[in-house]
Amino acid sequence: MGRAMPILILAVLALVGWRVYIILDKGGQLRTLSYSAPLQCRSVTGTVGAEDLAIDHDTGWVYVSAFDRRPYMAGDRSVRGMIGVFSLTGGDNAVIDLSDPARSGAPTKFAPHGLSLYVGADGKKALGVVNHADGEAVEIFDIVEQVSNTALSGAPNIVHRRTVRSPLFHSMNDLVMVSPNA
Repeated sequence: MGRAMPILILAVLALVGWRVYIILDKGGQLRTLSYSAPLQCRSVTGTVGAEDLAIDHDTGWVYVSAFDRRPYMAGDRSVRGMIGVFSLTGGDNAVIDLSDPARSGAPTKFAPHGLSLYVGADGKKALGVVNHADGEAVEIFDIVEQVSNTALSGAPNIVHRRTVRSPLFHSMNDLVMVSPNA
């Protein structure tokens, strides 16, 4: 029995060691990963405080909600957020502001947070955006024809359709559009 005990201990240690090896290997700890995707990163300018984005995979446009919270938290209530857009397929690296109230009908008090893009079976598109200005609300925009003026050449345009408020909305962070109206 004296000689069997060290052999038993070695067998248990070998079994435990093998299990630890398997766990580490399956967890990727013992593997070398190499990056091989031919992707290129580029900086995008024109916005401060980007919070959320939604990609329109059909067109390559990326919608961004942005709000510079620092001056707002310091008491400057004139700060206005924006819904911007930029192209994944190239062109200018600047975010274009689509939510100018004069053009889009967006609320003048606008503190956007999360957003969601809805694409219907008929191809019509809507954008829902959480707005923290003047309480909690969801702003719903229709995405319409491309703009042809020089500043927004080729970019989509948004038109404010409605504001949704509810006493059930508390500290909303994000949303998911499941239809053009919900």
